[in-house]
Amino acid sequence: MYITSMARSDLYAQVILPLAVQGLYTYAVPESFQDKISRGSRVLVSFGKKRMYSAIVYALHHQAPEEFKPKNILDLLDENPVVGE
Repeated sequence: MYITSMARSDLYAQVILPLAVQGLYTYAVPESFQDKISRGSRVLVSFGKKRMYSAIVYALHHQAPEEFKPKNILDLLDENPVVGE
């Protein structure tokens, strides 16, 4: 008899970066943040070589990107969202 545990599904966040670039960027949400993160949350992400930025979560979803392996969100900066709908 095999005992299986229910695996948590992968969660991804599309974020807005404070840069002069268009579009949204997708990052993987580590399991430790999955119950705390929401739209409007401020997160710390790496972008490019050795650069880190505070970004705003625009959307959360379970669809893994097909064309690249997303980097992880490094930290959740606030307990509550700082931007509303």
